[in-house]
Amino acid sequence: EIGTPVTKKMSYARTAAKVDKVQAGTDLSHPFLGTSVIVGIIDRGFQYNHINFYDENDNYTTLRVKQVWDQPHGKKYATQTAIETAQYDDTNDDTGHATHVSGIATGSYSGNANYGIAKNSDIVMVSYGSSNVDLTDGIKYIYDYASSVNKPAVINMSLGVHIGPHDGTSTFDITCDKMQGAGRLLVGSAGNEGNMKLYREETLNTNQSSLKYVTFEKHYDQSSVIDIWGDNNQQYTVQIILANTAGDIVFTSQAYNATVSNSHSLLASTYGATYASGDIYIYTAKSRNATNAKGNVLVYLNGFSIKTGYKLGIKYNAISAGTIKAWGTEYELYWDNGLT
Repeated sequence: EIGTPVTKKMSYARTAAKVDKVQAGTDLSHPFLGTSVIVGIIDRGFQYNHINFYDENDNYTTLRVKQVWDQPHGKKYATQTAIETAQYDDTNDDTGHATHVSGIATGSYSGNANYGIAKNSDIVMVSYGSSNVDLTDGIKYIYDYASSVNKPAVINMSLGVHIGPHDGTSTFDITCDKMQGAGRLLVGSAGNEGNMKLYREETLNTNQSSLKYVTFEKHYDQSSVIDIWGDNNQQYTVQIILANTAGDIVFTSQAYNATVSNSHSLLASTYGATYASGDIYIYTAKSRNATNAKGNVLVYLNGFSIKTGYKLGIKYNAISAGTIKAWGTEYELYWDNGLT
């Protein structure tokens, strides 16, 4: 088996997405190359002066990046010279993720057969801070620039989080929706987690209960989140369970009512160092905003680590019938027997 050859596979992705046909205008009204369009990228790890971001039509002399907002450093750049000499964004992300993503979306360097989709587009780059508030500001920044030059804009965010109701009623979702309109699009990434069982859905009858356990992808002290949402006006409670691998329950918390606003603490001393270390905080509320009436339980595992031979479970108790949905933290924990 030594010496078995390997080959690059990016060309197959390009073929499957029919990129060449789109750029050639095959079966379309005209070729689509991003001409007169703003492509905004909100990400981390930008190399602003990468050759992919120059105009191939003038031998890669003119930089197509028109605006840069480096949120963590509080800096904005709006001229080619300033952008070319700006510090590479490695203090925020040394993986070059944003450069990679921007290259797929907008890369123009034809010396590489797998150049980007919208290679003639203008580019606006936002290195985001730390929260969805920063994303909201970044989206507005890109759209404001697009309006100032009277061009349509599409924004890509290859990032995300699994916290929230996932139904369009969060403050962030509503704010994003309000910024949409003619010539404005948002694109979000999906699928990085593959077949990891991050999601759990349970439809329960009145007075029915269900217990499911989670598996930790990492086996050291960590901070993870489980975000649980019921149907509109559904009444239910949640309990934290610790059990051994044989299924014998060794600790059961009180039942936390999902529709009563409160905060609760399960310190390590509460359930005993024999089973786990770290603290568990539980936050309950009838929604987190006024746009839905869903009971919500946010379970925050702070520096939590389960001991060998034990497992953590979440038990639902339906006071009224309905469907309860929960999301785990990507790459950190997933449901042993959740939906695939």
